Amino acid sequence: MTTRNYSIFLNPNILVSLAFLSVLILYLFQWSDLLLPLHPGLVSFLVLFIFANFFWGLACQCSGVYKYVSIDSPKKNKSMFILGIGGILFSAIYGYIATLHVIIVAFSSFLAILACNNYLLARRKRKRWLLLHLVLLALIFFVIGHRIFLFFILLAVFLLIVQNKMNDMKKLRIRNVLSFLCLGLAILFVFGFVGNRIRSEIFHAGDLILVIGEANERFTESGIPNEFFWAYIYATSPMANLNLNIRLNNREGYSIRNFYIFIISTFFPDFLSRRILSPEIYFESRRGKQINDILNVFSIFLVPYRYFSWVGMFITFLFITFFPFVYFSIIRNTPNFLIYLVVFNIIYVFLVFDNLLAFSGLSFMLFFPLLGIIFRSKYLKYQG
Repeated sequence: MTTRNYSIFLNPNILVSLAFLSVLILYLFQWSDLLLPLHPGLVSFLVLFIFANFFWGLACQCSGVYKYVSIDSPKKNKSMFILGIGGILFSAIYGYIATLHVIIVAFSSFLAILACNNYLLARRKRKRWLLLHLVLLALIFFVIGHRIFLFFILLAVFLLIVQNKMNDMKKLRIRNVLSFLCLGLAILFVFGFVGNRIRSEIFHAGDLILVIGEANERFTESGIPNEFFWAYIYATSPMANLNLNIRLNNREGYSIRNFYIFIISTFFPDFLSRRILSPEIYFESRRGKQINDILNVFSIFLVPYRYFSWVGMFITFLFITFFPFVYFSIIRNTPNFLIYLVVFNIIYVFLVFDNLLAFSGLSFMLFFPLLGIIFRSKYLKYQG
């Protein structure tokens, strides 16, 4: 049995606009002396970007492009899970093999999310899906050793749970919104508390993040617990770094070479771009002026600005805006649509921090349905 559902909140354009809007608002509080006044051009660019993506996202929502099929009895897909676990064990035995390692990590991460989604959807024999999910998490953590993937998998699981709960509700209640808000604030507080304790013990300092982030009187006298300053400075530092590079005019001139570097570094998965570009150019393209040595992320717009100035930023703007509609129009009727939608939204939300479109571990998952469409069309052509 299948039912059609609309994603209530999983809209890449709206979420990326809200992510940049949230950071922009936080930045304007100016709670750190590291945060220079925003360049007028950057403010104009961000306002246009936020409005364009928000209203285009609403238009996409009305078009039904994010409408997906919910399956009550998920397929077992034993061979796929065996292949995934086998790939992890192969990687553990034979070690790191460049491109193959990327495929194994992306595929096993996808399977961990799929297992959890099947657990949420299954009417019976649910425990085996949960067990399979936990086994894959353990293998990814202990065998492959990529903790960042564990974070993204758990975030995807959280979004699947939220979407599943929302599907069961006829309307969104205020108490549900407040519950999610309180949960988010609690997570940010714990993040700051734990981070401050660990680093303070290492460096034998008190509230170390207040020193690192150069918190000013606006924050210290606001009455907000110091633990939240971790989240504040980590959220605003990418925009601060981008702003610094724009203020210092840290960019190359327009040329075919720089356009080539901009395109490869921004829109190609990193397992390809690091092979297409020389190591020197690849690593240099990801460097920029920083507000300090520790806060070293720049958002997706650094490379476009450095190598093709404002034109590069607007090309990236247009790509971010229209790519979701094109992609989901292509994969609309593929299995596991919701999983790809969740992964896509995670990538888009984190564009405010870094270019996750180029992060192979996540972006490579988006190739799976495209490969499925290609193989299916080849098979049907062969059968015909």
